[in-house]
Amino acid sequence: MTRVLIADSHPLVILGIEALLRGSDFEIVGKVRDGIAAMAAVKSRQPDIVVLDAALPLRSGIEVVRSLRSRDDGRCVVLLTAGITDAEMLEALDLKVQGLVPKEGEHLLLMSCLKEVSQGRQWIERSLMQRAFSIARAGETKPMRNSGLTLRERAVAYLVTRGLRNREIGEELGIVEGTVKVTLNRMFTKLNIDNRVELAMLMRDSSLSDEAKSGTDPDRQIEPPARM
Repeated sequence: MTRVLIADSHPLVILGIEALLRGSDFEIVGKVRDGIAAMAAVKSRQPDIVVLDAALPLRSGIEVVRSLRSRDDGRCVVLLTAGITDAEMLEALDLKVQGLVPKEGEHLLLMSCLKEVSQGRQWIERSLMQRAFSIARAGETKPMRNSGLTLRERAVAYLVTRGLRNREIGEELGIVEGTVKVTLNRMFTKLNIDNRVELAMLMRDSSLSDEAKSGTDPDRQIEPPARM
């Protein structure tokens, strides 16, 4: 069983999550209603996953994550949000939050998120993912760390920045979903990154995006441009 701690200030939300997880592979080991209690419960209950309301009283969800990471505690964190600023979203991603779930419709999405993050993957609801991509594209551009990506890899990266899921990327490029997953994992290793949002941030350089869109040979290697 995967141990889950729930931290939310609203009793009805906690009841709803309890009902959602009942009979599943997730065991609720603690329920708290503020950020200070959440920090104490993480230490005493040792959950595998911490489900945090981003707007917890006393200490916000972001503050709790910040405190955990400052202690080199990399355990899995899922943030529930009814509204999150651009700055909070960027900090959450910088802090390696594994899941971001909007409170509107959370009971339809949270189980999918928990299943993914319990397997070591990141899960961000689609509208939040697209917003993160938009923030990344609007930021200051910087060169992509080039490790000899093929045009197919560049094309996959470009479609990721458009917010497409693996199945949709496969349909767009005429490859199976499994190939997309393998390609993404290979790219993450080459670029020394962990997830799709970091990939989008590296794709902020428009010239690289143009190359990705215009490539015709999916297996030709792209070499870094010569330095002047």
